Amino acid sequence: MSKAIIASDIHGNIEFTKQLEKLIIKENPEYLILLGDLLSYKTKEVADILNKYSSIIYAVKGNNDLIDDQDLFQFNNLQEYIKIKIDNLPFFITHGHRLYKYYKEAKGCYILTGHTHIYNLYGNNINPGSVGRPRLYKEHTCILYNNHHIYLINLANLSIIESRDLDEK
Repeated sequence: MSKAIIASDIHGNIEFTKQLEKLIIKENPEYLILLGDLLSYKTKEVADILNKYSSIIYAVKGNNDLIDDQDLFQFNNLQEYIKIKIDNLPFFITHGHRLYKYYKEAKGCYILTGHTHIYNLYGNNINPGSVGRPRLYKEHTCILYNNHHIYLINLANLSIIESRDLDEK
């Protein structure tokens, strides 16, 4: 069974990117899924940390990601969406600001979106919240996927806030 870390809306926050890296090191995932809005003002230190994991990154473009920032990355983060299977579960990955354009492509998948900075583990539209700038809830969060189960992780102390099982489709 595979492990994945799903993160969104880093917005150049180096403190919580370092916390995200601690989780990556601890869990050793096969996938690092980045749902966009990675930098703010060409935050090279954040790009340098993420680049260490370029071989496992699946990234999509957020509404604040700039084409000019792509030169800082060793992975492509300019795709609008990606479809992948992890442990035979179908996932549709997009930032979320243009999700309305892709409902046909997302049909039958768990939809992973960011953009709102508000976490949600329930239903088919799953949101990890925000690494860098949380809204509504105060925790800086991401999701850990492990063996058909998702865990919302508080990045301040790497603790589990809540979790749920995913059913195969």
